[in-house]
Amino acid sequence: MILKKALCLSLALGMLSLTACKEEKGSVRLEYGKTMISESEGLPFPIEFDSHFLTSEEADVIVNYYYSIAEQDEELAKQNSYPAYLDYLAETYEFDSIKAFLKSNYDTIGGVLGTDEYEFKSIKITACATEEDKDVYTYFDEIDEMLDEASEGTSKKIEKRKLVEADITCSADGKDISLTEKADGQQLYIYTIDGKPYVL
Repeated sequence: MILKKALCLSLALGMLSLTACKEEKGSVRLEYGKTMISESEGLPFPIEFDSHFLTSEEADVIVNYYYSIAEQDEELAKQNSYPAYLDYLAETYEFDSIKAFLKSNYDTIGGVLGTDEYEFKSIKITACATEEDKDVYTYFDEIDEMLDEASEGTSKKIEKRKLVEADITCSADGKDISLTEKADGQQLYIYTIDGKPYVL
């Protein structure tokens, strides 16, 4: 997960601007945002996304990963972000645990929002890029390399690679605060490894 340069703890990579990507469906070229749906059942807060570009399972891991940050819940984080990758990040940035890593993420977001305590209220996925979008190939390559550093051979298990941009709304002191307005849209890698999607 990347908090647009403000949160450099997750990935030490340069950022790119995502444009709403397109997907071929038959002979029709679909643009992202044409078939938006909202899901909230069984989730701690709702997420809106284009169902032609993301699956419900991919959307759920995004919500649950952010919720793991809010709760500093190590087990929940490992269910929604690749465990070896989380261990790698915590070790690389010299945290003594994934919980401490999550707490640092929470505090960094709070610093951007200007508050010590907040909750995530909603997420809207506003753009999506895949391996077909050649401008992000080099970024996927770097993530693959990091995964292999975390656990050798992981890149061979990758089935899908996506990069999404999220518009995130938080709540603090009874007021809604747009994280996007404070730090631009947040970018996340969604990788399917061994049949399961993860936030990276």
